[in-house]
Amino acid sequence: MLRQNVRVVIIDNSGTSRRRNRAGIYASATLGCLALAVSAVLLLIVAPSRFDEGRDFNAARPCAAHGGDDCLRSVPGTVAEITTHDKPKGNDYYQLVFVEAGGQRRGVTFSGSPAEAPVASVGQDIELTYWRGQARFADYPSGRKYSQADPRDDYGAPMAWGLPAGIMGLYGMWSWLWWAKLSHLSRRRSPWQLWVPMLGCGVVAGVAGFAAMTAGSMGAAWLVTGASALVMLVVSPMIGLIAWWRQRGDDTVAMEPLVPTGERVFAGAVRGEIPYASHGAPLVAGPGFLAVSIEPAGALLHRQLPPSLAPVRVRPEYWTDPGAGLADKKTKPLVLECEDNGVPVFITADRKDLPWVLGALQSRALTAPAAARRP
Repeated sequence: MLRQNVRVVIIDNSGTSRRRNRAGIYASATLGCLALAVSAVLLLIVAPSRFDEGRDFNAARPCAAHGGDDCLRSVPGTVAEITTHDKPKGNDYYQLVFVEAGGQRRGVTFSGSPAEAPVASVGQDIELTYWRGQARFADYPSGRKYSQADPRDDYGAPMAWGLPAGIMGLYGMWSWLWWAKLSHLSRRRSPWQLWVPMLGCGVVAGVAGFAAMTAGSMGAAWLVTGASALVMLVVSPMIGLIAWWRQRGDDTVAMEPLVPTGERVFAGAVRGEIPYASHGAPLVAGPGFLAVSIEPAGALLHRQLPPSLAPVRVRPEYWTDPGAGLADKKTKPLVLECEDNGVPVFITADRKDLPWVLGALQSRALTAPAAARRP
């Protein structure tokens, strides 16, 4: 296993680290402030105004003679035409053309299907009720149906966006603080100090969005959000403690080399201030050699890594590593730290492929170098 006789190598990536650190600071601060601004507008302006409109609608009473727009004005008429619109994910709606007793035609939109109770059909006599210039509901012989202009729960949509935006904005500000002041605590690409709060904020944001659409009132949505936040304030430190315990101490990953019996082509990257660096081309491991492909398929042209390349240790990815991770986000990459005549070299590959890299490097001492391949 590659844990014996490990030398400590001090790698100076200060310039790259500072650039990546600044990128994290700027991105977190920008996204956090933007999310908080959006949340403030939705929660302090849009949602309260829509809540007030719904409250006014619930308090409205039928109009007396010559009443204004703030009363409920009911108009009898007949359904002249129905147009249905089938949408994915159950967002169907239909448009109803209503002809008043005086011959005036008006269009009204309802969610769902006209076949749903109360059933709507052409030629049916109904009564349409207006409030503040819009048709709010229709009374059918079999019951009442509210139109898409129903203002009673309109506050739910801005709250369903505003609450999660505010919560994730707070996470963005924590991320900014971590990158600006605390990033020296961990060099891992995904430190627990970031992903544990992100997990907690994500759970609370999901609960808040769901509560805003289903709780029945603004107060209930805030209450459910606050309760979920308190729960995560208890659970998140426990998860963080477990993550800290697992990541404490030396982060070297024990790994047994596997010597390939034939050529194996897989995704990887070789980075560092070396002429054979690769950024996206696959790696090729074989008996007695490790190479970088110089064509995307990895089947023809290879550039072998020099025999002076010596493995040091396997570890997780660091945010200070040069370059980005692997293009395929489904992989679980690890980094093999190497040296080439004192120059740091980083070989990144998926956890299941890195043993072949180690085996190919170690087998060079036992196998004659493979001849360079030609197309």
